[in-house]
Amino acid sequence: MADPGFQQEIGEELDYTQLTVSRFLTSKLNFVLQHADEWIKFLATEHARQEAKQRWAVKYNFPKVIDAIDCTHIPIEKPGVFGDEYVNREGTASVNVQTTCDHDYCKTIVDTKWPGSVMMLEFGKIRHSEMLCDASAMRSC
Repeated sequence: MADPGFQQEIGEELDYTQLTVSRFLTSKLNFVLQHADEWIKFLATEHARQEAKQRWAVKYNFPKVIDAIDCTHIPIEKPGVFGDEYVNREGTASVNVQTTCDHDYCKTIVDTKWPGSVMMLEFGKIRHSEMLCDASAMRSC
C-alpha cells in the first residue's frame, strides 16, 4: 500500500489524488496500529506454539498444526485500471483473500492484498486446503 503507483490507481478509480489516498491509508493504518496489540495475536513463544499443536491434536487428531489456512475469491466490480489483474481463473473479477484460523475457528490472519489473478497457494506449490470447519461454525472471537 505504500507504493505510490498503487495509490495512484486507487485514486484514479475513485477520482481522488494520490496524496488524498495516501493520507487516508495512513490514517486508517495508524488506527489499526494503535489497536494492534489487542486485535493481532501471534503465537510468539515456543510454549504457545506447543499448546496450539496440542489443542489441534486433541480436538481434531491433527498433530503438528498451529493454524488452518484457506483462500477464497471475493467478487468485485472489475477496476478500470489494471482490471485484468483482478480476473480470476473462472473469468470473474475478484480479490483473493487468505485467512487462517485456530482450533476454535478464531481468525488469526486475514490477507486481502492480492488481485484475483494471483493464486495464493501457488507460491508454496500447495493445493487449496479443505476447510476444517464450515462457514456456519465460524464465530467471532
